[in-house]
Amino acid sequence: MNAPISPRLTRLSLTDSSAQLLEKCDENVRKSSFPASKVDIYELDLKARAPGKMLAKFDCILGCDCAYYFPFVTSLARIVANSLRPSPYDRVDNTQKVIGQFIHISPEHEESIKHLLTKLSEGYKMNTKTENWSDLILFLLFWTLLNKKRNNCKKKWMERVILMWHTIRRQVTDMFL
Repeated sequence: MNAPISPRLTRLSLTDSSAQLLEKCDENVRKSSFPASKVDIYELDLKARAPGKMLAKFDCILGCDCAYYFPFVTSLARIVANSLRPSPYDRVDNTQKVIGQFIHISPEHEESIKHLLTKLSEGYKMNTKTENWSDLILFLLFWTLLNKKRNNCKKKWMERVILMWHTIRRQVTDMFL
């Protein structure tokens, strides 16, 4: 079964600094039912500035464990800030319509994450917040256990995990669909 593709998704860009990993991405896209015409795959050097083709281009950037190494945090913040589409400020009603969002998923690398948040919020004046998604991991564990032994889960724990899953799913759905 394949995940549904939102009609609002116009392009998907996959980047990494490893050519070998990008080849694997290309192979996976070709094997999947995802439309290859909607996918850009290219190498991104975190030590360099964002390429011109990335400037103010993205509504959402999903980073997976890319702020784990302290020296890359500054350049990662610069690339993210310069690659997201700007969020216009309405001077009439004094509000800002948030367009570009950066979601960074990783294990806690406390100092690097704090430094990344500081760079984004103070250096680039971006709104930032952190959330602990350990409940998502609990849900995946729960789902695995549920599929193996449906009757061995405690009802309250199951209800809490399902509620958290629905909350996360709603946030992601609101963002992408």
